[in-house]
Amino acid sequence: MKVLQVLKSKFLKDMATLQVGSMLTSIGNLFSTILLAFILGAREQGNYFASSALFSLVSRVLSSGSGPATVSQVSSAAARGNSEKAAAWLAFQLKAGFFISGGICVAGYWLFPYIAGLEFMGGNERIGVLAWWITAAPLFDLPRGAAISAFQATRRMLPLAQTENAHEVMRVFLVTFGAIVTGKAEGAILGMILASLLSSALSLEMYRLARVGRKEELPSIAAILARIRDVPLREGFPLTLRIGLLRCTDALGVQI
Repeated sequence: MKVLQVLKSKFLKDMATLQVGSMLTSIGNLFSTILLAFILGAREQGNYFASSALFSLVSRVLSSGSGPATVSQVSSAAARGNSEKAAAWLAFQLKAGFFISGGICVAGYWLFPYIAGLEFMGGNERIGVLAWWITAAPLFDLPRGAAISAFQATRRMLPLAQTENAHEVMRVFLVTFGAIVTGKAEGAILGMILASLLSSALSLEMYRLARVGRKEELPSIAAILARIRDVPLREGFPLTLRIGLLRCTDALGVQI
């Protein structure tokens, strides 16, 4: 009986949902990598991955902590039924993401080509230009990031997995399509940017559907947007920066 209760528990169902969703995302990554290798060839595929890595190296410290920080605070607020605090933290993630991603986009116009052009980095300024192109993707991806944080915080694992998998399907298709049309890394990156835009639009609908019957845990989109102007960045940024530094250290260690 205890075994059956465990098998029917929400925790196990959530875990299974996340595992399946993660597996599908990994399959999508592998599939797109193999396709790009055949479509672009080694040099152009290398330029595509090198530009993505350069962008991640600069942006990860500043931007990777806002999501986990928001998840922890929204989870605490949802447990107490404090929808105003949940809306404030989701608004913080959107506002902080906009300023951080926008700042990286502006600075990256000069910074990325300079870094890529250094001799010990390979001396290829084109990679820096492509890395700057990628800075558009996080700006378009802000709504999806906030929706994912809300789903994680309130344990809405099915819409979380569906949102992630839908993004991966669009990314694989559009990146591959862009690579086929242009035969260059530029086309793949344009596909990545378009996938971020379309998946964010889809995530807003997923969020609306997830609120059905759970409105006390998930604040409305209008309530979140209403808090963006007044929410102070200085209150959440220290926590965001600490988490971002830890995540960056871990991720770069694995990559190296």
